[in-house]
Amino acid sequence: LFNEAGTQIDASAGRRGINITVIDPTTGDTVDMRGFDTAASSNESRLLADYLASIPTGQIILVASYGEAWNDLTPEAVAALQGFGLQVSLEEMQGRYLAAAGVQGAAPGSGAWELHENGAFLRISLQRDQRNLAAAVDWVSVERVQ
Repeated sequence: LFNEAGTQIDASAGRRGINITVIDPTTGDTVDMRGFDTAASSNESRLLADYLASIPTGQIILVASYGEAWNDLTPEAVAALQGFGLQVSLEEMQGRYLAAAGVQGAAPGSGAWELHENGAFLRISLQRDQRNLAAAVDWVSVERVQ
């Protein structure tokens, strides 16, 4: 994560498997960071599902997978991921890395996520461009005059 000044903030447990970061929607502060080694244990998938179910509605949830997180991922863990806006299936996640963001209690499909075989990257920003602009263009039409 990066703060408003552009300084990087470590906001991941950095474990093999699925890493979850919970963000307070009012302050933007990191509330909690947890990692679940779903690459090695289906019990970790159960712990992941239980943890996600315990997060209060409205909290922002970030996800980053590391390593073969899909190895022991269970349908229950995937259903818990869907509980904050992801619309992914267990089959889609096999062999793919995941980066995601959503809000606990949001409808499936309302979150942002990326699945990819070579690594996933997701960029979300409220201020895409902080440069001072001399002009801004919203719409342009080009017509050929004869």
